Amino acid sequence: MRGTRGGLLAIAVALAALALLVGNGGAAAGPPPPFLFLEPIANISVPTFVTGSPGDETRLFVVQQSGNIEIVKSGGVVSTFMTVPGVNY
Repeated sequence: MRGTRGGLLAIAVALAALALLVGNGGAAAGPPPPFLFLEPIANISVPTFVTGSPGDETRLFVVQQSGNIEIVKSGGVVSTFMTVPGVNY
């Protein structure tokens, strides 16, 4: 196992130098947007996770702490997608 420490040290130094060069995480340079507006889309109690289907921009799936998974369609229409039995935190 000769040279293992030297190789690992070289990799660590190269990764640190790369992190310093990239710096901003690959984000586009420029000023941040002046305002961020959030708008509620549905009245759902205790949401724990939100996701969407790939390629479908009209629905969001919202997981609730109670075990219900709701679908929020565009326009704010909420319907139950699935209920996980025995889940109640």
